[in-house]
Amino acid sequence: MRRAGALAPGAAAVAARGAVVATAAVYVLAGVPEALDLCFNLTAGRIDTHVLMALAVLGTLVIGSALEVGRPPAGARAPKP
Repeated sequence: MRRAGALAPGAAAVAARGAVVATAAVYVLAGVPEALDLCFNLTAGRIDTHVLMALAVLGTLVIGSALEVGRPPAGARAPKP
């Protein structure tokens, strides 16, 4: 007998695969128009917050931390007030 809230066997793998597919879909659907804007702004010499944020997202993809944006590293301590 399974307890309430327990995942069925194999459900964790399906959930993980779904998370990867959803993340890739977000990057493709939102990333392609943003990449075009980034190219146009850089060739026109306009560097604003949108350009800087797009470059930051590209950096997270390059280092392989697409899902870690905004999350503190494991074991990080909160800053002292």
